[in-house]
Amino acid sequence: MLSFIFELLGGLWHSLIAMFGFGTSRPALTNNLEVFVRANTGEKVTVSLDPCWTVAQVKATLAPKLNTPTQDLRIIFAGKELLDDLVIHQCDLGNHSFLHAVRVVAGDKTVGAKTSSVSIPSTSILHVNETSTIVQNSEAAKTAELPVSQTPNTPHQLKASGNTLSANDPGVNDVVQSSSSSPSVTRPTNNEGRRLLCDASTVITIQMTEAEQKAIRDLKSFDSEGERPHFYVYCVRPCNSVQVGKLRVRCAECKQGALTLHQDPCNWQDVLNPHQINATCETVGCGGSEAEFFFKCRGHETSGEDDTSVALYLVRANLPAVTCLACSDVSSPVIVFECLDAHVMCLDCFVTYCISRLNERQFHQNSQLGYTLSCPIGCAGSLIREVHHFKLMGDNHYDRYQRWGTEEAVLAAGGVLCPYPGCGQGIIPDQDCRRVVCVGGCGYVFCRLCLQGYHIGECHPDDGTGPNIVDNNGGMFSVDPSRAAGSRWDEATSLAIRVTTKPCPKCRTPTERDGGCMHMVCTRASCNFHWCWVCQTEWTRECMGAHWFG
Repeated sequence: MLSFIFELLGGLWHSLIAMFGFGTSRPALTNNLEVFVRANTGEKVTVSLDPCWTVAQVKATLAPKLNTPTQDLRIIFAGKELLDDLVIHQCDLGNHSFLHAVRVVAGDKTVGAKTSSVSIPSTSILHVNETSTIVQNSEAAKTAELPVSQTPNTPHQLKASGNTLSANDPGVNDVVQSSSSSPSVTRPTNNEGRRLLCDASTVITIQMTEAEQKAIRDLKSFDSEGERPHFYVYCVRPCNSVQVGKLRVRCAECKQGALTLHQDPCNWQDVLNPHQINATCETVGCGGSEAEFFFKCRGHETSGEDDTSVALYLVRANLPAVTCLACSDVSSPVIVFECLDAHVMCLDCFVTYCISRLNERQFHQNSQLGYTLSCPIGCAGSLIREVHHFKLMGDNHYDRYQRWGTEEAVLAAGGVLCPYPGCGQGIIPDQDCRRVVCVGGCGYVFCRLCLQGYHIGECHPDDGTGPNIVDNNGGMFSVDPSRAAGSRWDEATSLAIRVTTKPCPKCRTPTERDGGCMHMVCTRASCNFHWCWVCQTEWTRECMGAHWFG
């Protein structure tokens, strides 16, 4: 009995201690990054990195996991080899990001007495802390075991100039001397090793010309407390909004990120178009030589290597503080059209512009770009090439944009839209086919010429008999016209539309005349047909002389 009382009191005492937070272990707060590291040989490990670590500390952490000496590891991120003194937080490395570790294969240390050789890593990149063997001549076998930084009789020690060693660097020709029978060594010529793809200077270089960069430098510094340059993307999932993006690169052949760029991208063409930038892929068995750029969203943690976002190349940070052409306000980010004058519009005005043009069906149907818009001024060559810019209108408007864009594409291809109310399915019949059946849709059978119920003979105005319906089994049924006339939801509205409007003779778009002359122009952007309100045919000089004003 006493033991039970003691246990009860002990339990109450521990509960009180836990209530006030004493005697319990709390999880330590940490800002470490969980990063996935993929070796060029296929291994994949997970490491926890402190953002304040240097790359040398990262190598020391990875060495036992990859069973490789620290001096034989190279870390590659976003197409660049990270130098040992670089701090992790400078790399724009997010949680669950991917680093690539390359194992440096040291050269054969057994040197023959008659042949001179140059042993370097597979990417021809030499570093002071790597133990690749460099032999000048047949008498240098005694010093072949020395690291590069300790090789004697060199007027200049080898220094890492960024990520690469250029043949023009001082002392290189004195150190590396291969015989005429040895194969030539080709090295990437990138002397900006500390310049990463996430640097502000890279963002500026890709988005602006040299003249624009100079103008901004005259206004303010990139490193000021003002607006910062960014890439912008549209993240479909999970953000479903415009977000700041991160530029990344991978091999165009094996889709792995273990490659080093031979040069940095200089404009949007280098980033968006393939076969622009050469690179050296480090993945074993690949041998790819071209880089492929892509973007990731900074608004959420990376869910995998295939987690990519669409680049909104027209959306930019308003560094020079240019006013919007519509509202004259200065805001950021903004839309910069690809016209010669590079007109600028704020995002709010751009959304209003798109919705108004969409409601009027004034988008342009381009054979290569699809359903798109140009600069509001109408500048030549300013059509928007990436349709995800129209996602800024919102999901409902974008769904309408896609539907109407599909309809315009069907009409441009010589097809028709099913005229049955509530259907509108696109159909592309044969050129000589007049009887059209809405297969896979409502089953309406109609005449291709007048878009009324199918008939034999010449086309006549709608006689109100209603459409014939064909089911999937080929059966037919008809509706009594007298019953159909009394089963309409809004007969008065339908009657007013028939009285006050006439269809365009070319695309059958209902058109209302509210005054003026008889010269009509179809409001559909893809049609713009000039026709006569009286004749309901193409506008001619006879119409102008006979009944221009009635």
